[in-house]
Amino acid sequence: RLDGPSGPKTLPTAKPNLRAQRCESRGAMVAMSASTVWLATALLGVTSLAVADAAPPGAGEECAAAPADAPSPGEDEECAAMQLRATRASASQAEDAKDAEKVEAQATRTAKHVWGSSVIPRLDGRDSLNWWNLPVQRPQEQLEQCRSKLYDKFGYAGLEYGYISGKDAPHLAYNCTLVPGLTDKVPEKLRGVFWMKGNFMNEELAVLQNAQWFPEERTIVIPLSPFNWAWGGVDGTKPRDAAWFGVMYGKEQAMYFMRSMAGQHTSFTITFEECPGRRKLPGFFRQAGAWCAKGSGKAPELTFGNIAAHVYGNLTTETQPMKFKYTFDYDAEGPGGHWVRGIYQPILPSDLECKRLCLEAGGYNFVRILDGEGKPVEPWYSQYMAYIEGANLAMWSGYTDPKVLELYKQDKLSEAASRAWHDHVEKGAAQTGSLG
Repeated sequence: RLDGPSGPKTLPTAKPNLRAQRCESRGAMVAMSASTVWLATALLGVTSLAVADAAPPGAGEECAAAPADAPSPGEDEECAAMQLRATRASASQAEDAKDAEKVEAQATRTAKHVWGSSVIPRLDGRDSLNWWNLPVQRPQEQLEQCRSKLYDKFGYAGLEYGYISGKDAPHLAYNCTLVPGLTDKVPEKLRGVFWMKGNFMNEELAVLQNAQWFPEERTIVIPLSPFNWAWGGVDGTKPRDAAWFGVMYGKEQAMYFMRSMAGQHTSFTITFEECPGRRKLPGFFRQAGAWCAKGSGKAPELTFGNIAAHVYGNLTTETQPMKFKYTFDYDAEGPGGHWVRGIYQPILPSDLECKRLCLEAGGYNFVRILDGEGKPVEPWYSQYMAYIEGANLAMWSGYTDPKVLELYKQDKLSEAASRAWHDHVEKGAAQTGSLG
């Protein structure tokens, strides 16, 4: 319709905006990934952090390449701002007010803050933090002694795993993650060994003390590392009264979820802030920050935090589906006190932080069974011992190939993952455990 008197006009060729193209591509990839995980979550009922992080077998190289291709924090902000302006422009042109509201909500979602990213300026030029980047490392003698406590060790894609009795696992996890000069800087409330009581997934124990605490940002970065996590069901045994009738404790599922979390070297961040003290709603309705006391959690107290997961420790992106909200909420009521690991599904597009109304989507109690000195915490310790009776747990214990470990320590993630996977394929399923 722009034809002139002498026929169609030739429009000048615009110079491609490569940054805009990259932003658009990244936005589409994030949206597609979130939609895919959300569909799987809806169909399978899988709401644990492990599933959100899980990659299908054989996807190691693509996952490993992601951190290397990740943009800088500044570019992330530019991309978000660019997408925000573009979607707001679309909203202003929408004839239907409801359509405009939906477009604006999508713009807000695109520009969503990445929890944990505030510590990036303190990482000496890196935008990732994995266990080998921690300022104090465990001595090799400590790790070897811990490995000797496991039995039936097996390898998969460059990583080594082993089994231990569920009753002995807490003390092993504590002793193997105690690092002088590192652990003592972690707030006391986060030290020790925690039981994921009521977790729908097969994760049983977690340790937060082999981590780096950033006091000014009030953020802790917890890289998944040897001996700081434990999974049930991998050898076919499962705890008494496992959550949801133990449906996620089948050997194949249990093995897959363990390998997914450890193999992707996931790092978790918890960023603490003042407790909003919202209402406890009936049924499956939830508001983030309803378990802690309103107004508590001012520095240095810790009562409420926002959780994010980052594959290969890349703090510029969050791994979880964007449709969920993850929180760390301290409930001081009752004996022992405990954290509530909130997993919520927002109902309103404009309420991604679950300040008004969300649905319960698989949360559980995160209770401390050993304190910062390795002493039992009651009543949770006794409850755990009764629950785990007769079950064994699997733990990640290290690497099967020293070269893979060296590559990871040099932050050569793609090379390390590629070498580990090819080595696994060459050796064959016979050397990768009973399930291959």
